[in-house]
Amino acid sequence: GEYRCRVCVFAIGVTEPWAPPIPGLEAAPHYVAAGAPEHYQGKDVFIVGKRNSGFELAQGLLPWARSIVLGSPRPVDIDVLAFSPLSIRYLSPYTEHIRGGSGSYVVDAAIERVERHADGYRIHANGTTWEGLIQFDCDEVIAATGFRAPVRDLPDIGVAMLNDGRMPAQTPYWESVSVRGIYFAGNVTGASAG
Repeated sequence: GEYRCRVCVFAIGVTEPWAPPIPGLEAAPHYVAAGAPEHYQGKDVFIVGKRNSGFELAQGLLPWARSIVLGSPRPVDIDVLAFSPLSIRYLSPYTEHIRGGSGSYVVDAAIERVERHADGYRIHANGTTWEGLIQFDCDEVIAATGFRAPVRDLPDIGVAMLNDGRMPAQTPYWESVSVRGIYFAGNVTGASAG
């Protein structure tokens, strides 16, 4: 639409399901449409995502699924992760794996593509710690890849975006870094530096 004002505040949240541009991932449901846990009874499930949504979904499916693998579009940055509130979710399984615990495996890889077959899916990933192709076969894939802000036409008028185009880039005072007078409020302010 048309905006006529000296200052405009968009309290738009981060509400639209988002998926990274991984070829074939569009065949899998986003976790908001994944369905009841009973659907995953006795199945091998691959969850694409490496943040809260992926871990919460995996924990919720533990009583139902035969096996669960969490994968990521990109390798995890352990240096940044050490200072993140998510570190316990990543580093505890890693520590358990190093100690030789049963049932936990850590694979450092980035997903290249997802293929849908009559019997399920095949995930093709590229190893990062140990180079080489890794394949996972599973019954179900769920994209727990987060959300984006519904910015509509704001990029067309010059609002710069970040985080794969999911959030408007902002100053520490929640103003657009590229269009003066446009401010943001609510969850979308998570993209503000500082």
